[in-house]
Parts: sequence; C-alpha cells; structure tokens
Amino acid sequence: MSGLQAGPFGITLLVTAAALLVLMAVTFGVALKAGRHSVVDTAWGIGIALAALVSFLAATGHGQPARRYLLLAASVLWGLRLAAYVAWRNHGKPEDPRYRDLLSRARNGVPMIRKDLVRLAVPDPSRS
Repeated sequence: MSGLQAGPFGITLLVTAAALLVLMAVTFGVALKAGRHSVVDTAWGIGIALAALVSFLAATGHGQPARRYLLLAASVLWGLRLAAYVAWRNHGKPEDPRYRDLLSRARNGVPMIRKDLVRLAVPDPSRS
C-alpha cells in the first residue's frame, strides 16, 4: 500500500469544492428567482452526486478502479435518489419554516450576514 498522495488528493479536494461552490451559487440564484429557499434541500442530494462524479474524474489514474466505480455508482445513485425524494416531498408545499424564518430577516430576498461572521472573514487592521 502506497498511502495517500497529498498532491492528487489536494487537487481533487479543490476541484470538488469548486464544483460544489458553483452548484450552491446556482442554487442560490434559483432560490432568489423562485422566491423559495427550500430548493437548497434538493440541491444537497445533487451535491452528493456531483461531488462523487467530480472527485472520480479529478482522481483519474489513482486508486483501484473497481472500488472507484463502486463508490461512484453508490454515491451518484444515493444523491440522485435523495434529491428526487426531497423534490417530490416539497413539491406544492409552502416554504419550509426554517427558511421562512431566515427570509423574514432578509433584505431584498438575501439573508443578512451577521457582523460576527464578517469580522472573522475580514480582519480589522486597527487590531494588528
């Protein structure tokens, strides 16, 4: 056993994270247009399938092929099954109370970012 190669793992991780970021950005746009943020629940299942597919493609040439195909198939099937079930369950129902509460504190349909989170992401130069 050769162990985990950090270079290919890091590339796979970054590419997969980028794909999921794009998926969530698209989902956010769809949510704004539809006026319903519960569409994100369906996107989680799609995200499982997307992460499996992108990881599989990004890691081509690494790992055992049989194991890679098995994990790809299981993850894609599970993610799509989950997405289909959640979409079916939410179809025709009002906004989920969790999202309705979040949106009640939003401006122009965009949830407010707490100042605490912004402070963590953007350092205050006066505190250097």
